[in-house]
Amino acid sequence: MKFILNKDKLTIEQTKEETQNSGSVKYYEADVEFDESWEGLTIEARIAQAEYSVFADEGKGIAVINNKVFIDNELSGSFGIGFVGYKIEDNVKTYQISTNLQSIWFEKGAGEIKVSNEVPNVSEWEIYIAQIKDMLDEYSGVPKGGTTGQALVKKSNTDGDVEWKDVSGISNIYIGDNEPTDESNIWIDTDDVDVDIPSKTSELVNDSGFIDNSVNTLQNYYNKMNMDKMLEDIWDMLGGSLPSGYKKVEYLQGTGTQYIDLGFMPHTGIVAKGKYTGFVQPLPLGISTPMGVMSSSSNRFDLFSFGSTTIDSVLTPVFGLGYTTYSFTNKVMANGQVYEVESALKDGEQYLKVDGNTIFTNNVSGSIEATANMLLFNRYKNGSLDTGWYEGKIYYVKIWQDNVLIRDMIPCLDINNIPCFYDRVNKQTYYNAGTGEFIYGTVEIPSSYTRCKYLESSGTQYIDTELIATVNTGMSINYSYNQIDSETAAGLTGIYKGTSPREDTLFVSTSSGKTDSPVCLFSRGTTLSTGTTLIANAMYNTKINWLNDNTLNFDNGASTNTVGTNNVTSRNIILFGRDSGGTYTFTKARIYSCKFSENNSITHDLVPCLDANNVPCFYDTITKQTYYNEGTGTFTYEVL
Repeated sequence: MKFILNKDKLTIEQTKEETQNSGSVKYYEADVEFDESWEGLTIEARIAQAEYSVFADEGKGIAVINNKVFIDNELSGSFGIGFVGYKIEDNVKTYQISTNLQSIWFEKGAGEIKVSNEVPNVSEWEIYIAQIKDMLDEYSGVPKGGTTGQALVKKSNTDGDVEWKDVSGISNIYIGDNEPTDESNIWIDTDDVDVDIPSKTSELVNDSGFIDNSVNTLQNYYNKMNMDKMLEDIWDMLGGSLPSGYKKVEYLQGTGTQYIDLGFMPHTGIVAKGKYTGFVQPLPLGISTPMGVMSSSSNRFDLFSFGSTTIDSVLTPVFGLGYTTYSFTNKVMANGQVYEVESALKDGEQYLKVDGNTIFTNNVSGSIEATANMLLFNRYKNGSLDTGWYEGKIYYVKIWQDNVLIRDMIPCLDINNIPCFYDRVNKQTYYNAGTGEFIYGTVEIPSSYTRCKYLESSGTQYIDTELIATVNTGMSINYSYNQIDSETAAGLTGIYKGTSPREDTLFVSTSSGKTDSPVCLFSRGTTLSTGTTLIANAMYNTKINWLNDNTLNFDNGASTNTVGTNNVTSRNIILFGRDSGGTYTFTKARIYSCKFSENNSITHDLVPCLDANNVPCFYDTITKQTYYNEGTGTFTYEVL
């Protein structure tokens, strides 16, 4: 085996399988090759125990001596190995280069160790945690070592020049307004010093991040800090090692026709954790399963469900768990509220936790194995998709099978801005296996902007998208009409050209052009007459040549037709109205979202917002452009 370091990249070259008796030598030896970037540096090898995400102490487990790496052959299991080279001048680190970590598996057998560079089951997240913790140790200014009761003292006036020393007479630092009884304590009197330690009050909701009033020492305060949670937040904020060109979004949301096939058939011993919004189906309540599979009436893996039970003689939406049978709890579920849910379906141990609180336990024994794949947003029921579609939001999902993390699903947009989940364990992208399109929550609006549910026009406002369509341009728009009558114009978007040759472009309207007629879609000489009469404030989705599919699609496939072959009209596409020969007519409607595509890529994603001055607008998360009302009056809106 050889370790090859080219600048900050580490690779492993497997020359042969190597074996040594653990009882006859102290170290396992491997070659290491450095390029010129490493000349003149002090070089250290680092080994991370990936199972625990903690680096071994320096000098423990691995060492670099004269272009050789020596590994302590008493170590076994899964590890990440990397190298650090640095310069120190006047006790200050002036230069450092650090490689990536390569995963290695050490299998300790009877009297020998086998070393292989095959990647073990180690997640990038575990390696990431190890790197960050090592970096925090490196630059925290706190030297390693010390014993119980010792304190850091200054050795000189130089910053960071400290050492551990025995200090007598100080056992604790006490914060409070009452004098401590132990005279050896350092007392910070809160009557004299402004100390800001947050308190927990009974009025707070989800207040697990606050500190109890009883926690009144600095040591306990620091013990309450959740370093792993902070690092995970940083990891998620940075996109968590998504492929190049992918963008992390807040969530994916179904509309009743989309689902994700997770690509595996679960068996007893599965645990899942995720964040979801509650979803209440119209009464009588059925069962909606965000994640699960049902092979038969006695073979269920519904990691949790939204269903109903009778509480105080009222049919009430609650959480449920499915393992061999359904078990519904008395935990009331609110529509649209975000919940963090953890569940386990093990032999003799089933539980359901919501926001960290255990709401259900069960001890059904026996092992079962599904005969169909597990899904998100629905489930297979006896071999077919269930009717209980989940139309809520999924923010993330993690799944363990037999104590091994097998899925770490992150909602994102791919390089073509298509909504999907990316699995950080298997480096695989999962797309909608159903029809229609996921709604997604973007986190990419400017920090000073406020996200809105929709913008609403009163018949005098419109948006000029500045987009001139081609024959390959497509559109997907979610909208509703405010007023249904024979007077209100129905033209919602696009260009109408009623003369031959018909070159209507991304045109949404009705058969008569008024809102009391059935919806019609027009594009390049073809009309889709849906037969659907509009209902005031009901949301509809329309796609015209979306992702260049040559289809007119109303309400997620309720009505479809093929796009014509005529040309398009070369004028700007407007929203909240129609362009007929350059003359605009406006409608009264709400637009919830609007996206444009070119060929098979999404090129514009308009989301309703308030800008930094609380002016209603559409913000394009792809082009980073803001679009304002070009008409008169003002859009109304609803803030999310």
